[in-house]
Amino acid sequence: MNKGLEFKNGAKAGMPIALGYIPIAMAFGITDETFSVASLREERRIAPYFILGLNTVAFGSWNAGTWLGVFLGAALPQSLQGSMGIALYAMFIGLLLPSVKKSRPVFIVAAISMLIHSMLKWLPMFAGLSSGLSIIAATIGAAALGALFFPKGVEE
Repeated sequence: MNKGLEFKNGAKAGMPIALGYIPIAMAFGITDETFSVASLREERRIAPYFILGLNTVAFGSWNAGTWLGVFLGAALPQSLQGSMGIALYAMFIGLLLPSVKKSRPVFIVAAISMLIHSMLKWLPMFAGLSSGLSIIAATIGAAALGALFFPKGVEE
């Protein structure tokens, strides 16, 4: 039985067999950003063509932004170029905030992740740990603690 995609809010993107290669295109285009946008929808069943359109717009925007950055980025003042390093972090925070506002467990897991990452960054015993590895460790640690403390999900 073809169940389709299921999002954290219980919404489903059904994929009847007649869609052919559409499910493959949907799988190719799904990212953390598009998943977040789709999972925040109120509908219990999300049309496959909505997901495909969402992924297509995100993919096109990402590519257009990348090419604009390649060609126009060098023309920006150095101070503005330096500030672009935080743009990706700001985007992820923007995606996280709606969930944090709605759910206390999500807030607690996010806070635990920040605490773990801060400890890995500032405690001398972890000085040799790379930034990327400390982010991965904080994410896995917070997710494990979240699963332990909130085994039934985020509906609180």
